[in-house]
Amino acid sequence: MQRQFECLNRSVLNMSSFVSILHVAMIAVSSSLLLPNLALAKDSARIVCAGNAEYGPVGAKNKIGILIDFFDSRSGVSDRKWVLSSIHQQKLFQGSMIDKSGNFASGRITLSSGAAKFYVGQFKLENTANDRYAMTLDGEINDNPASGSVLLPLKTRLPCMDISG
Repeated sequence: MQRQFECLNRSVLNMSSFVSILHVAMIAVSSSLLLPNLALAKDSARIVCAGNAEYGPVGAKNKIGILIDFFDSRSGVSDRKWVLSSIHQQKLFQGSMIDKSGNFASGRITLSSGAAKFYVGQFKLENTANDRYAMTLDGEINDNPASGSVLLPLKTRLPCMDISG
């Protein structure tokens, strides 16, 4: 009887060791499956740029307040998707592009809402001192897109803040 009890006791110990090892293995596998998803979730940035800019023909003193929300996210394995958004006259103007070049946040964009266009031209987001950013806009802007006004020249540099958290 003693011998049977010892065999049974060893079996239970072996079984509990097996269960413990199984639990550790399941935790390791589930953690490794979750890590790529967690990494992708943090693989984005939201940068907000705002300021006043002069626009119009050379020497013009027309001023406009501009706020641009820049959202950067992964698109596929190595490409980036950029969405630029701005609110003007109570409308949301957006433009997006997929970058395959590997250049950091620059390209040609059109911020539109339906047929109305707010900004058309080049943008370039640059990393400046102390982990700050600045966005250069070089294109044309429409101060009154609701009335269908014409696009006028704009070249400005806006200070930005990373609000990715």
